[in-house]
Amino acid sequence: MANNWFDSGRKYVLDSQLDPAVDTIKVCLLKDTYTPNLAAHVHLNDLGANRVGTDQTLGSITTTAGTLNAATATFPAVPGGSLAKFIALYKLVGDGSPADVTSPLLMLFDTILGFPLATSGANIPVVWNGSGIFRI
Repeated sequence: MANNWFDSGRKYVLDSQLDPAVDTIKVCLLKDTYTPNLAAHVHLNDLGANRVGTDQTLGSITTTAGTLNAATATFPAVPGGSLAKFIALYKLVGDGSPADVTSPLLMLFDTILGFPLATSGANIPVVWNGSGIFRI
């Protein structure tokens, strides 16, 4: 698999339900125990107990020529004992809890510089590709 859209995330964007200028877009770290299912996973609750650390809000979002970009997302003091393998991007609609059935999943990243990464209680910065997070 390569970095890709969740099917529902693609539809969400194509149906004009994402406005980066006003929506809260968050990113979460996922453990290696997560089994991607881009067709069936729709909302945050579909990630199960595979999230590690505290989800981060994308900051300094820009949209230029159909490309979304943002500042580095830093996950502070990620608890040790896990292997972070994926990053998921979602729009916060609900409360962001593991039971959140309203926040739509947008994209899943599995090709990330330095990942998979053993967590150790240290900060984990995610530096986005210079060409942007995604382009439509």
